[in-house]
Amino acid sequence: MTSFIMNNNNIHFKHDGSTSLTIFDEPSEYSHISEKGSKRLQPIEMMEFQSKIASLASIELRNLNIPTPLLKSKYEVEISVASCRNIDELPLLLLMKSIVDGLNKRILSDDADVYKCSINYHPKKQHSRHSRTEPLDWLTLKVIDLNSSRTIIAIHDLNIHLVHKKNPYILEPEDDVLPFWYGDIYLSKLWDALNKQSFTIPSSSSYQVTMKFVGAVGSKDVDNLALFFYPLIELNEYFSLTGIRSITLEKEYDSYKSHTEIQIIPLLC
Repeated sequence: MTSFIMNNNNIHFKHDGSTSLTIFDEPSEYSHISEKGSKRLQPIEMMEFQSKIASLASIELRNLNIPTPLLKSKYEVEISVASCRNIDELPLLLLMKSIVDGLNKRILSDDADVYKCSINYHPKKQHSRHSRTEPLDWLTLKVIDLNSSRTIIAIHDLNIHLVHKKNPYILEPEDDVLPFWYGDIYLSKLWDALNKQSFTIPSSSSYQVTMKFVGAVGSKDVDNLALFFYPLIELNEYFSLTGIRSITLEKEYDSYKSHTEIQIIPLLC
């Protein structure tokens, strides 16, 4: 067990030297780049993609006579992506966030109700007979009520152009853009402490990343919790985010203890 200092507090952590890290601190969310209420314009392509996802999920629920948005509960979102595009065009965490944001409000009353979320990428060869007008991506999406273990939404092999989460256009950037100093400094100090102990992610062409957040996280979005810590992985000079083929996120409310568990597992291909 070792520590680094942040705002005059000792933040303790432990690791196995290569693939597993636990930080004993209340999990933090990634901060938005602008003030709430500021004038922002969301990318049109992303909004159209999110609208299609919400519409298809809404049809699924209507066929089951389930009103929307869903009642407050604990939900799991499972995402599987097959694509002829390279993984560098589909950053998985941002794609996950785009899909979850698309379900927010219209399907889920609050995306903080998502307690577990996963996404997997499967490369697919493009056939010569594939129409140039057809999307190069396929999406499978499930929403599961964790309290009843019931699969509520199941969309399989949907041929759709996937669009990952992108920052909005800030119409008054001189007034609204907020530097995220806290997260940058926090991760920089943590990485320096890890680096001094020779923490090194094993070299591999592909990885599985899991993150679990424990603490007062009931009202926090699991994807924003992951976005806070995600840059830490990228700080390893031998690691590339394009190597990530699978991400699993989970949060657990606990009023007595708080920590974040991160695992980066090399995959055999």
